[in-house]
Amino acid sequence: MKEQKDNSSLPLLLAISGAVLVSVAIGWLVLDPNAPPQLEPSKNPSVKSLEQSGIEPAIDAPVTDIDANFRKARLAAEADILAYPPKQSALHFYGRILAAEPDHVIANAELDAVLGRISAIVADHLAAGEISAAYETASLVAKVRPGHALVHDVQKTMDESAGELVSQALQSAQDGNDKGAAAALAEAAALPGTQRDYFEAVRDSISEIRASRTAAKLAEINRKSRDAQAMKGRVTKFRNAIDLGQLISPPGDNARDYLAELSTPGKQKKQLTEELVDALIAESKINIGLGLLPMTETLLDTADELAGDGGELAELRDSLERAYIEAEANKLISTANLVRVNTVQPSYPRRARTRAITGWVEVKFTVTTSGQTNDIEVSRSEPRRIFDAAAIKAVQQWTFEPRVFRGQRINQRSAVRLVFDID
Repeated sequence: MKEQKDNSSLPLLLAISGAVLVSVAIGWLVLDPNAPPQLEPSKNPSVKSLEQSGIEPAIDAPVTDIDANFRKARLAAEADILAYPPKQSALHFYGRILAAEPDHVIANAELDAVLGRISAIVADHLAAGEISAAYETASLVAKVRPGHALVHDVQKTMDESAGELVSQALQSAQDGNDKGAAAALAEAAALPGTQRDYFEAVRDSISEIRASRTAAKLAEINRKSRDAQAMKGRVTKFRNAIDLGQLISPPGDNARDYLAELSTPGKQKKQLTEELVDALIAESKINIGLGLLPMTETLLDTADELAGDGGELAELRDSLERAYIEAEANKLISTANLVRVNTVQPSYPRRARTRAITGWVEVKFTVTTSGQTNDIEVSRSEPRRIFDAAAIKAVQQWTFEPRVFRGQRINQRSAVRLVFDID
């Protein structure tokens, strides 16, 4: 066995007048009306039905020569010509048989077996993000078995993908990220089976959001201009910098630099210093929650320099330290970055060796503060399940030197690929 190194390391509320309310539960495929309720397709104008899709049907006309089509179907299935090319596939020939005799028991049974193999292929497409390939295959299946679970699975994935992208586009527009909004919407519109009018409506909504946001920015600029007229000198710049979140950057245009340049009386300087420290602490709390840890550390260092509240700052530093450790512990690192104490090679399963089966297993696990392995799970394997148990059993016996981070022993997630090969 060889070990392979792992090198991998809105709900949205539109508060804008005239914004389009976008439904993102999209019905991508025509489904069997007798399908289970939880798989019932949604209705939405964002995509075309299969009759509108232009996908070539899996069958063209009923046939009378059942035996000939059986031979063709079975030969195609044996040659793994399951759905493509459409007119030469097992799906096509079984569809022709069933168009002539819908209740043909053998044809239905053999078609079920073929659909099982097609479902595995479609599942691989979905897992790899190959939406178009999955959609086209499901479209062919829908012509023969519109109520098949494969059709509903693809529809669900299409619904979720389009919904997430449209929500992302609208949220990006709200946040002022026009490029991000355009990119997300273009990606949604590029999904197969989409309707142009639907996405034109979404684009109109984004334009309204952008116009409203621009108006809000202009209003904010005007407010700040009025405030600036009532305030003078560095104090005005100092407080504006805090309002804009420019606490310690950019250089020369931030609250800390303005405070250092102020020559105000001691009492006012103390008040302004307290205002900046309060802002630094508030920003640090937000950043810890967002995982912006190095930035938080810089903010806390600045608060220390300004003689902030020692007790509150100490609590924040403890929170920051815990966040650093948690973030590091959750990183998935290769075993090459750990020091092994004991390694046990996995046993080759007897049946696999007898049949000369080779493969690999990718395992994720936690190295605890005592150096033991825990929370072991198989993330991927090929072939599936053949070597999983052997890999897990071996990793259970491994030990490592505990990972030390920022002076503390920590639990550390790691991953490894175990290769099973007959030498």
